[in-house]
Amino acid sequence: MEGVSYEACSLAGNWGLGKLICLYDDNGISIDGPVRGWFSDDMVKRFQGFGWHVIPNVDGHNADAVHQAIKQPAFTGSRP
Repeated sequence: MEGVSYEACSLAGNWGLGKLICLYDDNGISIDGPVRGWFSDDMVKRFQGFGWHVIPNVDGHNADAVHQAIKQPAFTGSRP
């Protein structure tokens, strides 16, 4: 379903849905196992290309870091 979700993310960027927040879990695995060697997309560049405000490299195991990242987008205007 990645294709459908990426299309929705592109639409959100084009429509300027600035109140939308997405947390992307880049943990290096899929339902089939590790993605190393076959998944090489640069997700930061992909979402920036969609017109999103991207906060890279947030430690998902650090609740305060996640909280701070979620607070940031409120100041980006019309970019999700």
